Amino acid sequence: MAPVERTTAVKSTPVTIWSACFEQMKWDVWDPDVKEMKDVSGGCVNGTTFVFVMHDGSMIPMELRNVVNNTSLSAFGSIKGGAIKLELDIVISPIDASNSNINYIFQLKGCLGTI
Repeated sequence: MAPVERTTAVKSTPVTIWSACFEQMKWDVWDPDVKEMKDVSGGCVNGTTFVFVMHDGSMIPMELRNVVNNTSLSAFGSIKGGAIKLELDIVISPIDASNSNINYIFQLKGCLGTI
């Protein structure tokens, strides 16, 4: 599976987006693929672990890395005993004083490379 990439222009500042969508670790409020966040170990900081509960019932354990407040984050996890790795990168960049772009990339990788 090729990486899934979404870029969206939002009428909001990076600070407001970060506060509303990431800081409180309530991804299920804005991400249509996530049904629930489970076992969240902390806020949106490096090392926080959590489980995405997807609408199909699958559970994906993840860990935050490369967190830069109001700007970007990465999350990494694995399923199927580590045979499949998951990577998520989010970058928020200002367009002007009151608008921003959100770039969201999600990809799966297996033992032979990108799935």
